[in-house]
Amino acid sequence: MKDRFLLFSTIGELFLVAISIFILETFQQMPDFYIDTQGIFTSILVGTLIFLLGFYVSKVFLFAEKISQALSINIFKRVNIVEIFYISLLSAFCEEMFFRGLMQNFLGIYIASIFFGILHTPEISIKGLFYAIYISGIGYILGILYLQQGSILAPMIAHFVINFLGGVALMFYNIFPESRP
Repeated sequence: MKDRFLLFSTIGELFLVAISIFILETFQQMPDFYIDTQGIFTSILVGTLIFLLGFYVSKVFLFAEKISQALSINIFKRVNIVEIFYISLLSAFCEEMFFRGLMQNFLGIYIASIFFGILHTPEISIKGLFYAIYISGIGYILGILYLQQGSILAPMIAHFVINFLGGVALMFYNIFPESRP
């Protein structure tokens, strides 16, 4: 299961980034990749705060906890730190090129954020709708970070931090099942 997930995730993410780069190059709209030290720290802080908010939301709202459990059980069984780093880096780079670099530049921050939420929703239900709204909000924050910093690396760094901390949390969730509620 895990190896298939890694393979299909890699193929899907590379497909997203290939489309993004092709279109952005065609229209000469490649985003800026320069970021200063303050931008790096801001991005890390934003990513950490979003992760902590997500951790809090998953504890307060049962729907988020159930989705987190489904993800941890099905995808993050026996995953190691290198695989978490790989998934986090790949998804942050590819998805931010697609959602912020391509969609936000051509369709605007609201449309990009809504699609970001929809494409990250693991189930179609009322719980999934609330989750899509929540993830759309995260997409909007990443979009604001992109606009504020003027660099695609800003939301990439924040997205990486969110995914990496989330992956590590899910890894520990699976290693230490006695810590589960």
